Amino acid sequence: MKTNRYQPDFPVRAAAVIRNGGSESAVAQALGITLTALKRYRQLHAEFETAFWPGETADRDVEQALFKRARGFRYEEVQLEELVDREGKVLETLKKRTVVKEVPPDLRAVLFWLTNRCPERWKEKGAGPAGIEESYAFDEADERL
Repeated sequence: MKTNRYQPDFPVRAAAVIRNGGSESAVAQALGITLTALKRYRQLHAEFETAFWPGETADRDVEQALFKRARGFRYEEVQLEELVDREGKVLETLKKRTVVKEVPPDLRAVLFWLTNRCPERWKEKGAGPAGIEESYAFDEADERL
């Protein structure tokens, strides 16, 4: 049932959909309103707009994590060498060192990023065997070789 009026429970219901990973379209469907009405309500009602913030923040966090994984990164790890007794109680810290570790770029993250950001250049084409597209264009110069 479609409704044309803003209702006080919209922010709570929208937040529940957003928490479960729902998009604006999913929120509109759950509330029984059009996407145009949802966008208008977001502009007119501050409490409704704030219901969308956790989802938008989570989206940004995931995008940044995916980008970081696609590029690879370095991080520091503290390693301790300790003297322990038979019960496992630490008696003394002998050495403490900081080691820089490197996580190489993840090929799946790279492919996912590129196929979604530049689909016209990076979409998977499954025309030939093993995903190889078989469209060759030879000219006469190629034939003489």
